[in-house]
Amino acid sequence: MYAIWLLFNKADTKYLKEIIKKISSEFNSPIFVPHITVYGLLNLEIKLIEKIVKRSIQNMEPFIIEKSKIKESNNIWKSLFVEIIMNQKLSLINKNLKLELIKTTKYEFSPHISLLYEKIKKKNRILCVKNLKIKNKFQIDKIAILKFSNNVNEWEIIKTIKF
Repeated sequence: MYAIWLLFNKADTKYLKEIIKKISSEFNSPIFVPHITVYGLLNLEIKLIEKIVKRSIQNMEPFIIEKSKIKESNNIWKSLFVEIIMNQKLSLINKNLKLELIKTTKYEFSPHISLLYEKIKKKNRILCVKNLKIKNKFQIDKIAILKFSNNVNEWEIIKTIKF
């Protein structure tokens, strides 16, 4: 199974990775590459996914995304996350992917940056949200294909394509 991620420029990757490391050490949870899943869980040949991904970002330049708010949930994949305001570029990439992939996999795109993958008590999640200070804007400059596993430590980026 594969997922398609949007990745941040070097500075924003470093910034977000530090936040993820801090939170992960607090809750003894896995550390992972900061990303936005733009399309998820595909069971297709990697070469086909790569062609579709390249077409989806044709002529695309790096772009800025903006934070909406920091949120929490009981869903392990969204324990603690930064909700992102949908913009034209995010919508276009997802639409381009959906045009070719919806026949095989439906994916509900809800742009966010996960900060924690761990089941923790609601009061701890709420406290984290209250105490977290995160900047408002980030730059996306790459798209990647990830080999997915339910074990976060086994995730592997197979291919990265710069805008």
